[in-house]
Amino acid sequence: MRRILPGDIAAVARVLYRLPQTDRAGCLERLLTDAETADAYRQRTGRAHPRAGTGSLMSAASPLARATEPDFGDARYCRCWIMVLEALLARSSGATERGAVTEARIGGISSRL
Repeated sequence: MRRILPGDIAAVARVLYRLPQTDRAGCLERLLTDAETADAYRQRTGRAHPRAGTGSLMSAASPLARATEPDFGDARYCRCWIMVLEALLARSSGATERGAVTEARIGGISSRL
C-alpha cells in the first residue's frame, strides 16, 4: 500500500460513514486489501490496477459512494476514523514491534523529557 495521508483516511471514513455499522468492517478490509493489491500491481507493471487504482487508500475508495465530509463533532464520523486508524495499526503490528525495539534501544521521546 502506498504512503497513507489524512486524505486517504478521510476518504475511507466517508465510505464507511454511509454504510450500516454491520457492513463497515468487511468494506474496510476489502479497501485495505485492494490498496495493497493495486500497489503491488503498480510496482510490477508501472500502471494503475484496472479496478483498484494506484495503491492508495483514496484510490481504492474512489469508485465507492462517499458521504459529504462531516465535521469531527459527528460521533459516527469519528468512530469511522478510529476504525480506519485501528485497522491500519493492526496491519502494521510487525512494523510497530520493530519500532518498539528501536525505541527501546535509543530511548523514546518520553524518556528524554
